[in-house]
Amino acid sequence: MRSPNDWVPTRQPVNAPREIMTLINWLMTHVIDPNDLFNGPLEESICINIKECLDTGDQFPSLQYGEEHGPLATVIASILVQLLDSLVDPVVPPYLYARCLQMTSRDEAFELRDGFPPDSVNVWISLTAFLHYISLQKLPSESSTDQANMAERLGASIMHYAELIRTSAE
Repeated sequence: MRSPNDWVPTRQPVNAPREIMTLINWLMTHVIDPNDLFNGPLEESICINIKECLDTGDQFPSLQYGEEHGPLATVIASILVQLLDSLVDPVVPPYLYARCLQMTSRDEAFELRDGFPPDSVNVWISLTAFLHYISLQKLPSESSTDQANMAERLGASIMHYAELIRTSAE
């Protein structure tokens, strides 16, 4: 030991869970129509296949040219929500809820990032990048109701909103 700083561990950046990043990357690469995300039925066989791919690290099934990717997108979005819901701690910690609601610009959001726990930052950045990407996809069939539905589903998962409602009612 040459100095007191030798005892201080170097802070390593914490990566987002591989499974969450794999799901977000697939969605950003393949989803063109945000309506594919939460508007279709879940096909159990696809759910099982995707979960197995996440467990083993295998690639997701490839779509054939011209094949409808809506069912696969619906399953992947659903599994992403399930994974976010299963996290012990929400991506957005409760002490940041009020500040999140006050954000009106990208710069303010970047400042907010400094308040996140290290293990949540990369998940939050990836999810907000995905939501930004999806919000730019303007389709004639898209309505503000569809965008609100998507924001509600993902927002509830990153903030563990259902848990917040349950604990505040007790």
